[in-house]
Amino acid sequence: MAASAVTAKECLQSAEVCLALAHETKELDTRAALLEFAYEFRTVAKRLERDERNLMVRAASDGTQTASALKKSAPRPRKREETKIALN
Repeated sequence: MAASAVTAKECLQSAEVCLALAHETKELDTRAALLEFAYEFRTVAKRLERDERNLMVRAASDGTQTASALKKSAPRPRKREETKIALN
Protein backbone atom coordinates (compact mmCIF):
# COMPACT_ATOMS: atom_id res chain seq x y z
CA MET A 1 0.00 0.00 0.00
CA ALA A 2 1.47 3.37 -1.06
CA ALA A 3 1.64 6.24 1.39
CA SER A 4 -0.23 9.34 0.32
CA ALA A 5 1.60 12.65 0.30
CA VAL A 6 0.50 15.46 2.56
CA THR A 7 0.41 18.96 1.10
CA ALA A 8 1.28 22.24 2.77
CA LYS A 9 -2.32 23.36 2.29
CA GLU A 10 -3.65 20.30 4.11
CA CYS A 11 -1.24 20.89 6.99
CA LEU A 12 -2.37 24.50 7.31
CA GLN A 13 -6.02 23.41 7.27
CA SER A 14 -5.31 20.90 10.04
CA ALA A 15 -3.55 23.59 12.06
CA GLU A 16 -6.62 25.82 11.78
CA VAL A 17 -8.89 23.00 12.98
CA CYS A 18 -6.62 22.41 15.98
CA LEU A 19 -6.63 26.12 16.83
CA ALA A 20 -10.42 26.31 16.60
CA LEU A 21 -10.81 23.28 18.86
CA ALA A 22 -8.26 24.68 21.31
CA HIS A 23 -10.29 27.87 21.65
CA GLU A 24 -13.48 25.89 22.30
CA THR A 25 -12.19 23.63 25.07
CA LYS A 26 -12.01 24.54 28.74
CA GLU A 27 -9.56 21.72 29.55
CA LEU A 28 -6.07 23.20 29.80
CA ASP A 29 -4.26 19.93 29.01
CA THR A 30 -6.41 19.43 25.92
CA ARG A 31 -5.89 23.04 24.85
CA ALA A 32 -2.12 22.72 25.25
CA ALA A 33 -2.06 19.50 23.19
CA LEU A 34 -4.16 21.05 20.40
CA LEU A 35 -1.95 24.12 20.29
CA GLU A 36 1.10 21.85 20.07
CA PHE A 37 -0.49 19.97 17.15
CA ALA A 38 -1.26 23.27 15.42
CA TYR A 39 2.36 24.37 15.84
CA GLU A 40 3.64 21.07 14.40
CA PHE A 41 1.25 21.23 11.43
CA ARG A 42 2.42 24.77 10.65
CA THR A 43 6.06 23.73 10.95
CA VAL A 44 5.55 20.87 8.49
CA ALA A 45 3.64 23.17 6.12
CA LYS A 46 6.53 25.65 6.09
CA ARG A 47 9.00 22.86 5.30
CA LEU A 48 6.78 21.54 2.52
CA GLU A 49 6.38 25.01 1.01
CA ARG A 50 10.15 25.53 1.12
CA ASP A 51 10.81 22.13 -0.45
CA GLU A 52 8.24 22.77 -3.18
CA ARG A 53 9.85 26.15 -4.00
CA ASN A 54 13.31 24.57 -4.12
CA LEU A 55 12.08 21.84 -6.47
CA MET A 56 10.46 24.41 -8.75
CA VAL A 57 13.67 26.45 -8.87
CA ARG A 58 15.72 23.34 -9.67
CA ALA A 59 13.25 22.28 -12.34
CA ALA A 60 13.40 25.71 -13.94
CA SER A 61 17.19 25.79 -13.88
CA ASP A 62 17.50 22.20 -15.17
CA GLY A 63 14.80 22.68 -17.76
CA THR A 64 13.11 19.48 -16.57
CA GLN A 65 9.70 18.70 -15.17
CA THR A 66 9.70 17.41 -11.58
CA ALA A 67 5.99 17.18 -10.91
CA SER A 68 6.39 13.68 -9.53
CA ALA A 69 9.02 14.94 -7.08
CA LEU A 70 6.45 17.31 -5.60
CA LYS A 71 4.33 14.33 -4.53
CA LYS A 72 6.92 12.94 -2.11
CA SER A 73 5.87 12.20 1.44
CA ALA A 74 5.92 14.99 3.97
CA PRO A 75 8.88 15.11 6.36
CA ARG A 76 8.13 13.99 9.87
CA PRO A 77 8.20 16.73 12.50
CA ARG A 78 11.21 16.67 14.77
CA LYS A 79 10.71 15.89 18.42
CA ARG A 80 11.24 18.89 20.63
CA GLU A 81 12.09 18.97 24.28
CA GLU A 82 9.28 21.25 25.39
CA THR A 83 6.84 23.68 23.87
CA LYS A 84 6.07 26.90 25.67
CA ILE A 85 2.65 28.18 24.68
CA ALA A 86 0.74 30.91 26.44
CA LEU A 87 -2.68 29.69 27.50
CA ASN A 88 -4.95 32.71 27.62
